[in-house]
Amino acid sequence: MRKIYLTGHHTFKNRGCEAIVRSTIRLLKKHDSSLKFIVPSKNIKWDIEQWPAAKEYGVEFIKYKIPNYLKLVWRIQRLGNLSKYEIKYHYPKYLLNICENVDAFLSIGGDNYSLDYNIPNYVIYQDQLAHKLNKPLILWGASVGPFERKYFLIPKIKKHLSKMKMIYVREEISYKYLKEKIGLNNIKLSFDPAFTLLHEKSSEVDLLLREINKKNIIGINVNPLIEKFSNRKINLISIIKSFIKELKIKYDMEVVLVPHLCRKNDPYEDYQFLLRIQKECLKENISVYLVSNRLNAVEIKYLISNFKIFIGARTHSTIAALSLNIPSIILSYSIKSLGINKFFFENNYLVLDCNQINKDNLLIRVDNILENEKYYKDILNRKNKLIRDEMKISTLSLYDDFFN
Repeated sequence: MRKIYLTGHHTFKNRGCEAIVRSTIRLLKKHDSSLKFIVPSKNIKWDIEQWPAAKEYGVEFIKYKIPNYLKLVWRIQRLGNLSKYEIKYHYPKYLLNICENVDAFLSIGGDNYSLDYNIPNYVIYQDQLAHKLNKPLILWGASVGPFERKYFLIPKIKKHLSKMKMIYVREEISYKYLKEKIGLNNIKLSFDPAFTLLHEKSSEVDLLLREINKKNIIGINVNPLIEKFSNRKINLISIIKSFIKELKIKYDMEVVLVPHLCRKNDPYEDYQFLLRIQKECLKENISVYLVSNRLNAVEIKYLISNFKIFIGARTHSTIAALSLNIPSIILSYSIKSLGINKFFFENNYLVLDCNQINKDNLLIRVDNILENEKYYKDILNRKNKLIRDEMKISTLSLYDDFFN
């Protein structure tokens, strides 16, 4: 019986993390049903409630905590421009005892190795435990870089990534960046495993759909990160409210606001921001639905399967829609969305950079999708078949890289 330790995961309160974990484990279990998985978690109770069947998939959640002294050291490094220097890491004894008995480490990608949120100290810390214990480490389904904004980090990042047994990137931009700019050879091009996430019926979602009682539905996921990354001062709540108002007049569409990251005390979480949008709409008698922040990733995907169009900022909310052949407008604050969208459409017309987001740009793209619905559906259907086939090959390759 082999055990894999999944690094890079915090909590299922980010449904993107949940989507990656669930789909990765399901893919690997198809190749070896006896596999066991250790999944670190900041909130074990929540994660088990989000995935009640986790134990049936051989999953054991263990507590996840970065030592406080490290947070302080990293902060001092950032403030003093000292992040390029290596520091000696110490790990809790309970974690060492667990990880000494695993066979491999799988770093579950996403955008952990980027500067989107900050210097990726916490994931480097987790992944270096694999090297300390002489266990194979693979980065899986990732967008990586760019790091030029903090160029002094590049030698440190390159050294760290070069020690990995393999890096599976989920889009071509990251592949070219690592190959041509960073100079790595341990790279394979694949896709985000969340494209294979299944969806499950939900009584709560069915109740909402009965209340809406219409097929003409658009889903929207936005968050305050868009305002943070924009070069100009924007009022995103006002933009989205105006867009919804126009949308309902022009197309008689029902609008459902879909939170994908619901983390209390996180200034950039989705639910409270979407609630503010709903309240602003209701002030003008604009009807808008906001779904519960307790739906798990597979229930959210089931909800999205009922939409005609989706507009999303969270990468895995748009992956859920695209994988269901639902045309999606991506609100981008990261390189990852460009690479994923370009695979489908070979251009980025349906990607709006933070600085391009306004009512008119959104409406023009909705017009375009509705006028060319069959065109978009056909492309999505064809490309999703390629993704599903490729993920079977990539998962087998991943398994072989670990154990053969």
